[in-house]
Amino acid sequence: MSREVGKPQSGYTQLLDGSYLATARAVNINCHHKHCYHIAKALRGMNASNALLYLDDVINKKKAIPYTRRSRKGRGGNTMAGHRKGKIGPGKYPNKASKEFSKLISSAMDNARQRYDTNKIQMT
Repeated sequence: MSREVGKPQSGYTQLLDGSYLATARAVNINCHHKHCYHIAKALRGMNASNALLYLDDVINKKKAIPYTRRSRKGRGGNTMAGHRKGKIGPGKYPNKASKEFSKLISSAMDNARQRYDTNKIQMT
């Protein structure tokens, strides 16, 4: 990656040297962007190990992902997610997107294993 003026830049816009940041990204995955948005919102702030356990529960349909956006009829699409057990309100069990997110989190953990302790990784 080049950070000089006039040269093309590729990859991430952050400088990764000297910061406690491990990254991973997925390109051209076959899942719906609405599901990815809600999964990312649900995982934000969790530790990586807790996030993997949560996604396993979603895949096994033990816990649901809360759907807070576009959960009613009207403009922007109709998802009409029904209420689930617990205090989450409307939610769904996005199986395919959860599997892709678990692959992405495990890839980020592998990238962080080179420099940091993987038990302390927090999703941002």
